[in-house]
Amino acid sequence: MKIRNSYSLNFAKLVGGTAGAQAISFITLPVLTRMYSVSDFGVQALYMSIVSILVIVVTGRYELAILLPKDDDDSFALVILVLAIAALGCIGIEIVTFIGDKWLAEALHSTDIS
Repeated sequence: MKIRNSYSLNFAKLVGGTAGAQAISFITLPVLTRMYSVSDFGVQALYMSIVSILVIVVTGRYELAILLPKDDDDSFALVILVLAIAALGCIGIEIVTFIGDKWLAEALHSTDIS
């Protein structure tokens, strides 16, 4: 019976956290729409789509493997591996951004909707 309660409690935490995050987004949306224009939201959506793809490429999705090992030392080693890969990837992306900043700015301005 304890396993059932533990499962229900963990399920409620997961659902409650997700619902809370959605509620915060929903509540702050009227304030954000007054502060930012539609084109600003478009730039943010473009940025988030690029970042979400780069996160997958940079980390290799190793973060999903952290929970798999039975030994905590192996999980800790995977955390260190993911952090090292992410740091190297971020440095590489920063170098590319630094070198190609003018080209990136021109590319973003050419796709401006407004």
